[in-house]
Amino acid sequence: MKNSVFQMPRKPKSGKKSIYPDELRKKVAEEYLTSSFSLTEVSVRFNLPNRGTVNGFVNWYKRNYDLGAITIDSKKGNVSLIQNDPIGDLKKDELEKILQLARLKIESLETMIDIAEDQFKIDIRKKFGAKSSKK
Repeated sequence: MKNSVFQMPRKPKSGKKSIYPDELRKKVAEEYLTSSFSLTEVSVRFNLPNRGTVNGFVNWYKRNYDLGAITIDSKKGNVSLIQNDPIGDLKKDELEKILQLARLKIESLETMIDIAEDQFKIDIRKKFGAKSSKK
């Protein structure tokens, strides 16, 4: 019986079941993501063996939960976790401010690209259309 690499059946995923409950893993990951504590500080705070455990919890959280629910308020330096729909809870004025800031950021990035193209004499932006033949 000859098997090629492409015909071999996949091995089932194996791995250990976590000894920590999902609620704890979620709480630890959210604590790390929404605070200014380091991995080591969070591991000490929750009495976990090491920072690698916390890092594993954060990776698990990133795979299983939406990080879009974590918001950062740059003016106050606050980080918060939104449990519900992040857009549904925002008011029209807040959405307009966010849109205005996004447009301002885009404009500043485009200006920065223009300055870099002028100073370094290179094309940074992609040119659309057919490529000319090299003869």
